[in-house]
Amino acid sequence: MHCLDACKSDTDSSFLSSQLRICHKSLVHSFKSLIIFWIHFDKDKDYAYLKDACNGYVRVLDRPLDKVMESHLPNFQYVLNHPDIHLCIIGQIKIIQTQFNTLDDKLRDDRLKLLQYLCISTETSDVVIQFYKQ
Repeated sequence: MHCLDACKSDTDSSFLSSQLRICHKSLVHSFKSLIIFWIHFDKDKDYAYLKDACNGYVRVLDRPLDKVMESHLPNFQYVLNHPDIHLCIIGQIKIIQTQFNTLDDKLRDDRLKLLQYLCISTETSDVVIQFYKQ
């Protein structure tokens, strides 16, 4: 994380060693994977939810990374605004947008709560605002 946080310079610069560039790309890839996993954690309703008597779903498993992201969001600002990670987040918000109408009320609530963590720039905020307008 500190490597990504400190990487406000051009990481493709020839002045940086190839080892540092490889390390940086690996960290970016790992963080993107973590973000995607976090966003789609409850995709399998049978894993995170149980059906209640009214055929709705009740969450039985909390989203543990929500608390981590919330408490460390100020520390992640540079990481989340890294160009590759930022594009990944925008892509994930758009995926949420396309799937939203197919979700039940509880999963919709989860997605709406999740969006608050993804408003990290004016661009992501604009995408989220467009999402709410639909």
